[in-house]
Amino acid sequence: MPNFISEDPIEQALHRLQDESPKVLVQDWYKTDQTRRIVRSAVAEVLDRELPQESYDRVLFQTKCDNVFHLVLDHAAQGRQWAA
Repeated sequence: MPNFISEDPIEQALHRLQDESPKVLVQDWYKTDQTRRIVRSAVAEVLDRELPQESYDRVLFQTKCDNVFHLVLDHAAQGRQWAA
């Protein structure tokens, strides 16, 4: 299991999203609806696995998923990458 500098569960989940297998954050993934849906689904799966379930009700969980997806989408569209 990789070591993370941050203890923020959202940031840890983002790092795990990068490491997902099969890879979902492929080059230019943000340009098509199909790959966007795949990434959005992967975000929800990673957050569902990684976030403490007792802390998030269904509405808050969906809000977190949307926020993380849009953060990843914005980074990709601007050509920025996550630090390894």
